[in-house]
Amino acid sequence: MRYQVISKLRKIGGLLKQRHGGLTMFELVISLFIITATSVAVASSFYTANGELNRQRRRTVANQLLKAEAEFWKGRIHSAFPSPFEMQHPIPNPNNPIPLDPDVTGMHRTYAEVWKKSIRAVDVPQTALRPDWYEIVVSVEYDEEPVDGVIQFTGRHPKPKTVYLELVVPFLPSSI
Repeated sequence: MRYQVISKLRKIGGLLKQRHGGLTMFELVISLFIITATSVAVASSFYTANGELNRQRRRTVANQLLKAEAEFWKGRIHSAFPSPFEMQHPIPNPNNPIPLDPDVTGMHRTYAEVWKKSIRAVDVPQTALRPDWYEIVVSVEYDEEPVDGVIQFTGRHPKPKTVYLELVVPFLPSSI
């Protein structure tokens, strides 16, 4: 009985070992499917990463515009003090709209609006300095385009969302 089982196993093993190298059609189709799926995933991640890098670059440029506008108003306080109208009312940057990212062809796609919202004199009654400091509020607003990969793979064109950044800068007038 035992010898019969062993002989049957040898026959089955012999049938399985009769392959002479190469791949079956099923193995080839499965491996091609895995390679194709991996390639598509890697390609889509490049599109998404490129779109995210563009968004971060625009946000960095917008932050630099905010800082430059705040520095302008700091200099304005030092050189020629702003009028009460300038301190209380929003004033746009004379260069508006400011391009955030040049396109490859040289055309600008995203524009930012930079504003000085207010300058407020803060006075602490216990100190002799009048005013103690100024609070400068500047803002930037721009439309952020969606990531290119969203349009590429879904076929939809979502609306750009408006990004609003605000910077509040305390400024000591005696810090020349």
